[in-house]
Amino acid sequence: MRTPKRPRLFAAIFSLLLASILGVFASRSWAAGSMFVYGPATFASPAGQVSAGFQDTRFGIEVQSFQPFEPVLVSFTFPDGRVFSPIAANVLDGVVDMPVNFPTSIVYPFFFTTSAGGNYYSTFQVDNTWPYGLYTFTARGVFSGRQTSTRFAVIQRNDPLPNSPRASLRVEDNTTGDTSSLHGGTADIFGRGYGANEDVYVWITAPDGSVIDYPFVPRTDYIGSFATGFLVESKYPTGRYAVTAKGSQSGYQEVAFFDIAARASVDTDGNWTRIDVAVPFGVGAQGANFEVQGKNFDPFEPVGIWLTLPDNSVRGLPTQLAENNGQFYAVIHTDERLPTGVYKMTASGVNSGRLHIAEFTLTQGSQVVDDLPPNFDPVPEVIENGTPALPGTQGPTDTQPGVDVQF
Repeated sequence: MRTPKRPRLFAAIFSLLLASILGVFASRSWAAGSMFVYGPATFASPAGQVSAGFQDTRFGIEVQSFQPFEPVLVSFTFPDGRVFSPIAANVLDGVVDMPVNFPTSIVYPFFFTTSAGGNYYSTFQVDNTWPYGLYTFTARGVFSGRQTSTRFAVIQRNDPLPNSPRASLRVEDNTTGDTSSLHGGTADIFGRGYGANEDVYVWITAPDGSVIDYPFVPRTDYIGSFATGFLVESKYPTGRYAVTAKGSQSGYQEVAFFDIAARASVDTDGNWTRIDVAVPFGVGAQGANFEVQGKNFDPFEPVGIWLTLPDNSVRGLPTQLAENNGQFYAVIHTDERLPTGVYKMTASGVNSGRLHIAEFTLTQGSQVVDDLPPNFDPVPEVIENGTPALPGTQGPTDTQPGVDVQF
């Protein structure tokens, strides 16, 4: 049964644009233009020296040898294989990162058009939600089909760690007091030695260098102390995080480190319950629809399903309902906004407690964002299944339907 889709804004307009542009793309020559990227630094990559930049700085892109006055699709492939248009890359949240991937040359002001000589130049911002690593920038001419790409690195500044004269900061697990926690736990942030009655700005740097905005601005008491905390949700990748707290008046800034690890999900029943990623079998490119099949659950049992991404973050999916023979199937859609690598598909019977894990690999798809209309929904998403789905599950810390906690 196909899951009903919400009405999509502008779908009719995009469909008309799609029809006209696909007619052009069908006769691509794939001749190469030229592409150059300019940044404030350089980086020695395995392929040689490349331009580089830092978070919150700008870089320039120049393309040459395209057709005169030709719209150009520009796309950014991130170090983990995700592909975004400049429009989407400007509105990432640093965690789930599922903006609508509007193609360039479609939406103003991201309407990139070459000059009379077939050249194009513009500058772009490296947002602080961009992770450190090596990027691929790609440009494709809408009329000519010419495509070219180049590399760019986002690198870390070599700034010394802040060392305030009297402030201190500690992040610890709410239960154990350790400077580490598992998915599903709670972390407490304690600051001391800041100014009295001042707002303190907090941000969190993920293991890959991307920055997560903290949703609260704590205020200190009369002796410069504050306390706040956050849920260690399974949507966060595992690894070492840096929590930074800066006083708005005193300027005191401190960094504390905190490790997040995944809870173990282990097959509980040997070969009793079974799930398989059947079509395509084991491997597919971004954009593939993976069919997951499960059997030997209890008749009419709700089955919680979730995906563990290559970075060990978890994405909950709608709970499936087994039929009278304990079977279910679900088709899971992917697209270019998901990272490449090995995924783990987990199914857990809500009543029986039986759990099984299957793996599949998501490979690189197209490095040009050109879907019209774009996908307005987050991925992974269940687009088809055998029985009506129940509310979604959060992951291994929540196998009951309909439970979701927020940062």
